[in-house]
Amino acid sequence: MFTHRAKYAIKALVHLARRVGQGPVHAQTIADDEQIPERFLELILVQLRIGGLVRSRAGRGGGHFLEGSPEDISLLSVIRAIDEQIDPLPCLSTTAYVRCRDCDDEATCTTRHLFIKIQEQQSALLSHVTLASVMPKPRMAATPAASPKLRTPTHPVLVNANSQHSPTT
Repeated sequence: MFTHRAKYAIKALVHLARRVGQGPVHAQTIADDEQIPERFLELILVQLRIGGLVRSRAGRGGGHFLEGSPEDISLLSVIRAIDEQIDPLPCLSTTAYVRCRDCDDEATCTTRHLFIKIQEQQSALLSHVTLASVMPKPRMAATPAASPKLRTPTHPVLVNANSQHSPTT
């Protein structure tokens, strides 16, 4: 499961991605628009800056903006910048390995082997999903030709409590 920190990081980065080319965005604006606690967001933005995903400019006209293009920032890179690892079990971690107490032999542990496959699939998926691909698409206004036509009855319809609708003649 991903942390709230990762969820908020993705929301903040998508917010910045929607504003590419419009200049830096204040943390307070992101926090207000995305409903993220501002103090928490500021800590997240520091991690994203350290991870090379965000740049910041101080002073008047300052704020935060993406380091790269939304097409080049994968969700895997976001989660790794925030949570550092996405290992489903402690025995699968390459950075914080801990042997499971209930496991006698990792080589034959079916649970471990199952989660290795899940972890590989999850990492592959997250590495291919970019900020650009998760950004909401602008909604197009429905054109009269594209909207479904509702038919209106050409004659009155009476409702009989003992039967179905029946047209009058």
